[in-house]
Amino acid sequence: MRTCATLTLLSLIPFAAFAEPMQRGACAAQEAAFPALIGKPHPEVEAVLRAMPGIRALRAGGPNAPMTTDYREDRATLTVLDGRVMRIVCG
Repeated sequence: MRTCATLTLLSLIPFAAFAEPMQRGACAAQEAAFPALIGKPHPEVEAVLRAMPGIRALRAGGPNAPMTTDYREDRATLTVLDGRVMRIVCG
């Protein structure tokens, strides 16, 4: 009975409470450089982002392309239209 009560109480605590705290780093530390990349050709922007410390993954898609909603602090997501980058966000 005691084990069941403990498990019930633990299920009420959000999983995020057990995760390591998210640090402002990785991709977010590079956000100040993103506006200068908007409107440039997709391959050029990818090359610049790959050279930035903390960005280990990139994904790109069109404005209405389906993408997962999971957040990765080391990933930059690019919205590309007609071969040019329209938006860059972390995650």
